[in-house]
Amino acid sequence: MKNKLRSFFENRADEAPLAPIMVDQKNFAGLNKATLSDPTSNLTVRIILTPAVKQGTVVALFWSKAGDEDNAQDITFTPNIISADDKKVAYKDILVDTAQLDIVDGNTTVFYTLATALGGNVEKSLSAEFLVKTTVPGGFDTDPATPNVNESLFAPDVNQKNVDKDNIGNVFATIKAYKNMTIGDKVTLSWAGVQDSIYEIKASDLNNPIVIPVSEGVIKKAGDYSEAIIRYEIRDTVNNWSLWSLSTMVSIDLEESIFTAPYAQEAVDSVITIDKLNQKDVHIIIPVYTGIKLGDIVTLKWSGAQLLPADMVHTLAGSEHKYGYVFIIPFSQIRNMGGETVTIYYDVNGKKSQKINLTINGNSATLGAPTAPQAKSGILDLNNVPATDNFLVQLDRNVNLVAEDLVTLYVSGTTSEGEYFDLFNLPHPVTAPEVGKILTIAIAQDKITMMAGGSLVITYTVTGKTSEDISLSYPLELMLLPLNNNLPAPTITEMVNPGILNPMDADANGAVHVRIGSYPNKARKDGIQCYWRGEVNYDPEDIITKNGVDDNFFIIPKDIVQQSIGGWIEVHYVVDDILGDEYVSNSLLFQVTEELPAPTVDQAVGNTITLGQVPASGATVTIPAGAKLKESDVVTLRWTGTGPTDSTEDIHQVTNIESGQPLTLTIKYDYIAASKGELITVDYIIRRANGGMQFFSPKNSYNVVSVPVSGKLKVMGARTSPGASYSFGNVNSKYITALSSDTNKYLDGAEWQYAGDSNWKPGARFRDVSPERVLRVRTANDSVTLSACNVAGNGVTVDPAFAVRRNNGHIIAWGSAALGGTISSTFLTLDDVVFVAAAETAFAALRSTGNVVSWGQAPYGAISDSIANLGDITQIAASGFAFAALRKNGSVVAWGGDATLGGVVPGGIASLTNITKVVGGERGFVAFLKTGGIVSWGALALPAEIQQFTDIIDVQSALGSFVALRKNNTVVGWGNVIPQIIAARTDIVELMASTNNSYVAKCSNGALVAWGGYGGVIPADIVGFTDIVDVVSTANTYIALRNNGTVVAWGNDTTVVNGIAAQAAMLDDIVQVCATGSAVAVLRKNGMVVTWGNSAYGGNSMSVQSLLTDVCALYSTSTAFLALTKDNRVVTWGDPTGGGDSSTVQPYIAEQLSYEMTPL
Repeated sequence: MKNKLRSFFENRADEAPLAPIMVDQKNFAGLNKATLSDPTSNLTVRIILTPAVKQGTVVALFWSKAGDEDNAQDITFTPNIISADDKKVAYKDILVDTAQLDIVDGNTTVFYTLATALGGNVEKSLSAEFLVKTTVPGGFDTDPATPNVNESLFAPDVNQKNVDKDNIGNVFATIKAYKNMTIGDKVTLSWAGVQDSIYEIKASDLNNPIVIPVSEGVIKKAGDYSEAIIRYEIRDTVNNWSLWSLSTMVSIDLEESIFTAPYAQEAVDSVITIDKLNQKDVHIIIPVYTGIKLGDIVTLKWSGAQLLPADMVHTLAGSEHKYGYVFIIPFSQIRNMGGETVTIYYDVNGKKSQKINLTINGNSATLGAPTAPQAKSGILDLNNVPATDNFLVQLDRNVNLVAEDLVTLYVSGTTSEGEYFDLFNLPHPVTAPEVGKILTIAIAQDKITMMAGGSLVITYTVTGKTSEDISLSYPLELMLLPLNNNLPAPTITEMVNPGILNPMDADANGAVHVRIGSYPNKARKDGIQCYWRGEVNYDPEDIITKNGVDDNFFIIPKDIVQQSIGGWIEVHYVVDDILGDEYVSNSLLFQVTEELPAPTVDQAVGNTITLGQVPASGATVTIPAGAKLKESDVVTLRWTGTGPTDSTEDIHQVTNIESGQPLTLTIKYDYIAASKGELITVDYIIRRANGGMQFFSPKNSYNVVSVPVSGKLKVMGARTSPGASYSFGNVNSKYITALSSDTNKYLDGAEWQYAGDSNWKPGARFRDVSPERVLRVRTANDSVTLSACNVAGNGVTVDPAFAVRRNNGHIIAWGSAALGGTISSTFLTLDDVVFVAAAETAFAALRSTGNVVSWGQAPYGAISDSIANLGDITQIAASGFAFAALRKNGSVVAWGGDATLGGVVPGGIASLTNITKVVGGERGFVAFLKTGGIVSWGALALPAEIQQFTDIIDVQSALGSFVALRKNNTVVGWGNVIPQIIAARTDIVELMASTNNSYVAKCSNGALVAWGGYGGVIPADIVGFTDIVDVVSTANTYIALRNNGTVVAWGNDTTVVNGIAAQAAMLDDIVQVCATGSAVAVLRKNGMVVTWGNSAYGGNSMSVQSLLTDVCALYSTSTAFLALTKDNRVVTWGDPTGGGDSSTVQPYIAEQLSYEMTPL
């Protein structure tokens, strides 16, 4: 492979070095005011390094007006030498101080030169040309006191001030000409929060009013309002943002809402100003509505912002039916919504009211918590901080500080004895050089050492120079370890896993025992005092030692353990020896948590139970082994619906045989049937034997349906793209989504079935484990059939290729010819291909005859005649550099790389005839057996202890390792050691994704766990999410899709992680995530696509954005993307030589590559 890449670049030796990449340009036409306005901020210019560029090469960088390169400005930066680290990542990022730049609006170019350190020839690169634009649509905001609103933008003029069913088809908004109006500006009209009406400025629009029609669909999507806020925003081609315009109020009454809208007592013209509340609560008034009566259940609901009050429910009583009702919203919740426009309405017994919009003016009190770089996982060990160093507190650059802002740190804490102190406030005026950077504030250690063994809470406020608004941050909470001394920390007898105490492991009385083992000079008549510090403090009775040999134990009683659940605990002891000297031990720090797993219903798919899948005997509920049931424990299983006919309890005493095992119990069919159409919950209670403690499990919720739901289908998301391109991560999404084509809402009762199967599986999302098979989706009145996966992309770091199976069974490819982008004329004549798989540098295709063909880089795409002539192959799989095929007789064959890469099947495995499926890893394969076990070959030998297992259900691969999921919800691995804290878990239900050197898995409570490098640590603000439904990855970064349609990311690639904030943070309708080596594309419910990341890897889709409509699925190589549309168009972008340019094959793929087949 290396020789092939080397020759690839040598063939281009006469060409100029590649143009630099302006990283801050992102997906836009150039650089905007926000990027360039602060002279202390840095631009990032990326130079792509070919193998020909040597370490020590000198780089010079130049900035000029387009067409005036001869007078280019020489940019000063350091270091200007290509380093070994630069060579490792194949690029060099240059940080440019914008203060030195001659910034003039207009087309601008940046280029660089390369010269050897010894003064050899100087090579000039190609130029990056982009637009510099610092004029903002709408001009200067004349009133900074109204955040996010630009008073220079007139309110839109809506022709219908009262929208109803008679005029809904004739609604439009007129927007006056605005300052700095420019061709390409995108004007987005927000109709009561629905932002689906977008208008792009044309040449004929300049200096003229524009008219934006508002469709019936948009109006119906927003719903009824007594006062709907209508406003607009403008973003130009470089993403300068106008802020929001002034607003127009419109009444909407489509007779879908039968109750009068609520109103906010403190609002003036639909605006609540936080400062004017004077920290008082807000009152939402529910008026006397039509048909009001005692017993009505009134629910107040909010939407439109990230931090919203929870739904509030009240049953009318007394005289409330005469005067209405008042919901009180605490000021603390209102304050957190500063700068937002929210929607409020209520429903009565399920029927909704009209809505109102409220704008909350003022700064939100939700600044991110500060960080402490010297702390790890919320624990600060001052023993590891040199006495001469300060304790450091940092504020992220996203706080958006400006010069002369006043940041004030507030530090408080609790000592090891449980005494609380407000320690000090530390004001810090922000200086100009600190703007746009991480702000670091130093605190002398002696100010916090008194808190060693206790805890610290650090918050900060930001007070603006020109405003009296004060923004408050979330707190940083730190546990401080005691200062070191001579005595070892205590241990707890019942602690099974380090750092976690599970009360279920307590003794029969619910108590735990603190053990004081050997310590230096332990002797008879030592006095030992024990200190338990946490949610509740406890000091057990002192112990006088009988000798210097025996262990000593302090009993922590049941009530103290119970009160400590959910908190962090610190335990230490103090020794008074016979001479009167006192010694303090190190601390034992741990968390007390019940960790009971939630029960599951075996017949459920996701959170849906279909009655047709439930046998006459009833539904099987499984309590996982993680409950650690013991003989004579009493388990109460609870099935809870809305009334007595669909609610029941089953009490069961655990037998000796059931001890430590998963427990299955049955809920009678009558209760399941009575739950039809409802949301039920399942949980259980464990009462430990011998009168011990009582524990409550988490709840699982399920929708019970009898038949598929009704609704017209819209199915979105890629078939799981086959292959193993591990050089750029596990890029494949695994889930397909069923939506209502009328409402764009998820269809939880849709049903899925592979062609040839008899059972249907319900759910809005479906994990596609057999992409080589046709997939059917149905509702009660609609059906869709999806083609088997017909797109495969491969890739390493440069120039990969796409290969596709057309509707007529022919194949075609494009991209790098060396990596399979060119197919032989003989293979082009084949018309019976059913499936294509991709390795990193080659492809293989399965024919309906049971034969296979293969092509790409030798030897990885070369297949022997003996395998090519086989006519009984049923499945093909790819590793990084080899292919494997499953035959009808249950045996496997392989080709491609040598034995260390998986291309040779060992004799012991080649003789097997009970193989059911093969999957690939980076350097080998894993085969599933009928017995439930697995075998593997290639670079990683399967350990003997794993060979014995017969309950393996899934396998995931990283670079140089495998992980397998067992039926008992544990994971095992080989190649790399699984951390003990992960191996001990008994609640892992799904392997989600992997990077080059880490894994992510989902637990039964929906939370994710990760381990390894390159993304193996989930950030604190993401680790608590329990609604992540899919995860994809690059080589070093994860991108996760949440059930609410938003995405989050973490890992090493900052262009991917930070790009979310600019491109996707506000999106809540994402259904698929797709990644290349350093870019991301997301598919929205409306069929549009949003991209970010490295433009060289497809992070900029502007050139094809107008074509990205009605998209159904996204696929990728390592450097390019492909979109399939509803009308069978194929759109590609990204690296032109890596599959991003499909112009030469468009005549053969347009309207010949379909996402859907003929309906059922």
